[in-house]
Amino acid sequence: MNIRIPKKIQVGPQVYTVLRDHKTHLELRGNGNIGETDHLLGTIKLDNDAPALKTQTTFLHELLHCIAYQYGAPNVEDDIERMANGLSQVLFQLKEEKNA
Repeated sequence: MNIRIPKKIQVGPQVYTVLRDHKTHLELRGNGNIGETDHLLGTIKLDNDAPALKTQTTFLHELLHCIAYQYGAPNVEDDIERMANGLSQVLFQLKEEKNA
């Protein structure tokens, strides 16, 4: 799977800035996370040192948090994780079928 991770993305009325720099890497590792979203600041933070597939899945995970927050859906961590993993699998499968 190869998802282009943008520098900014709009979800509902909020524009989120995606941070993937070394400072963000250190901050996330210090917190024991690979990704994190701050709805107040409008940021999605991703560990730039994680493997590409993990970074893409984490981006989808954080994006689902943004969607849930902006549209008032339940924002339960376990549910978000399951949906992100399922979405990653489906997108990967669609990419493979396209290349077949």
